[in-house]
Amino acid sequence: MNTIRKFLNNLGAFILALLLGFAVWIPATLQADPFIDKEFPNVPITFLNQPEGVILFNESDVSDRATVNVRAPDSLLADLRAIDLRATMDLAMAQPGVPTMVPVDVKSDSEAIRILSVDPEEQEIRLEAVLVVTVPVSIDVQGQPATGYRITSVEITPEQVDVRGPEPTVGRVVSVTGSV
Repeated sequence: MNTIRKFLNNLGAFILALLLGFAVWIPATLQADPFIDKEFPNVPITFLNQPEGVILFNESDVSDRATVNVRAPDSLLADLRAIDLRATMDLAMAQPGVPTMVPVDVKSDSEAIRILSVDPEEQEIRLEAVLVVTVPVSIDVQGQPATGYRITSVEITPEQVDVRGPEPTVGRVVSVTGSV
């Protein structure tokens, strides 16, 4: 009983000593390896879960790079590069023909790295079904041949070509024309 009473009397002092120890240890650790914010431009964005048979229709409007701001200990940031950060966009929920806002998600292998911001945070994605159409090829002969030459016949090889691409664009193709 006496031992328990001694322990309870000293419990407050023990807890206070523990808290003071942490209070000294945390600033000392932070001073030795402080947390720093750093910007990483040109982090490549990978598109995930793109449905079969569709293509990114507004590719020129969608950035394949992101700027990522992170906070981490200085010792960790010294070796961190943009390619060590993984930026992804999950296209699983995007429906063909419907513009969809898809967030840019950035992850790191280290739990000590905190992602502060991503630019762009999200992008509008428009997927379209891939269409293949066969269209005839025609040649337009322009001008006159050089002196001493004449045009006898024009032979077109191949006579037809397959045009492949997003449905709204390929659906408007009627023929393929070249000029000579």
